[in-house]
Amino acid sequence: PGASLDGVNGEIASLKSEIADMREAGNNNGASAKVDGLSSALDQVKSDVAALKSAVEKGGAGDNAGLAALGDKVKQIETAVAALGKAGSAAPVDLGPLNEKMAGL
Repeated sequence: PGASLDGVNGEIASLKSEIADMREAGNNNGASAKVDGLSSALDQVKSDVAALKSAVEKGGAGDNAGLAALGDKVKQIETAVAALGKAGSAAPVDLGPLNEKMAGL
């Protein structure tokens, strides 16, 4: 399970980097495409989390602390994305679909 968490942690770090890039850009011209990219990346994280949960359930004594840490990181990303949506000065981007996917994690 540790190796699986490393992959998920890398994916989360990548998402945080994308969010930081969106903040630095300061415009919404490409925001929709970036949000779509984040949405796709979060689909992968969701898949990884499901696989980890399944492995924990089948293995009995899995890495529950790792799953809890992963959940905390996903919540941090959710907060960052929500703040990004509120901070935009141009036309707002609909973050609803992204937030729905994150709520399912």
